[in-house]
Amino acid sequence: TDAVAAAEWAKQRELERTSRMQPHTQRLAEVNALLNANRAKSELSGLQARIEFQTLLVQLFLQRRFRHVLIGSRFYRSIFDDGDNQLRLGEETKSLFAKLSDIPPTVTSLDALANEAIRDVKQGVEAVEFLLEKDELQSASQRLGESFAIGEHLPEINQFPRADRQRILEFTRRANQLLSALEVKDYTRAEQLVAELQETAKDFDPSQPLTAVQTARNVSRMHLARARNAALSGDAETLERELRAATEIWPNNPDLADVSGQIFEQTDVQQQALLELDRLMEQGDHRAIFKQSAKFIAAAALHPDRQEKLGVILEQMTEIEGALQ
Repeated sequence: TDAVAAAEWAKQRELERTSRMQPHTQRLAEVNALLNANRAKSELSGLQARIEFQTLLVQLFLQRRFRHVLIGSRFYRSIFDDGDNQLRLGEETKSLFAKLSDIPPTVTSLDALANEAIRDVKQGVEAVEFLLEKDELQSASQRLGESFAIGEHLPEINQFPRADRQRILEFTRRANQLLSALEVKDYTRAEQLVAELQETAKDFDPSQPLTAVQTARNVSRMHLARARNAALSGDAETLERELRAATEIWPNNPDLADVSGQIFEQTDVQQQALLELDRLMEQGDHRAIFKQSAKFIAAAALHPDRQEKLGVILEQMTEIEGALQ
């Protein structure tokens, strides 16, 4: 019938049209797949670019190049304007930023921290200049060290006047020399450095180093006094121990050399007097012994055998002299 023929004809036309459109449909599917792949690649490339840019910003921040951080963060926001400023960081870097600030780690917070660091350094350098005008070098050196630790590469640090740097460097060098002198127990040099530091820095506190010097001097004098008494009593063991203790406390103590010299000189005189006494006794020259009785009595005070012989000789000579008179 006509209806069946029309349906068959329509079916044939549809098959012909489908056959003609098959290559175009396949090509369209391929183009759509390519577009989807490019879109995914573009998103991945954009994410990678964000991560690399953020990594650069974090590196600049950790290197304390804060002005570079400001430039980079503002450039980042102009390129990636979709509002995704969240920093994609590792766990260690996240913990570091958590210590620096309670704000979540974003490009904006990085910008804020950089601005705060720049402001702190600027205020610190202004405080250093004010302290230098007051000759308060100790406080100035501390504030400059704090500012340098925060912003080593900032212009406020790099352009700090060389003459002011030299003043602070000289103070710091003498302070370090004072610490070294106290460490090696060179208290004479320490006293000299304390006087120099007091003269150059009005805010220098000499109480601690001077207390250490005075304590060492007093303890050393105490040991030297004991050594002198031991020398007078002939206690060689105590003499050696006290001299060693005094030397350990203050190796360069000027009194140590004087006392040691006096002790050794006194010991030499005593030994010479004993030798002379023995010689005169062997020669039987009692009159010479009687004439120098004071010297021989002092020399023989620690030697009972010689003291006894000397006592007999002096007693005999006293009787002889009395009989002659």
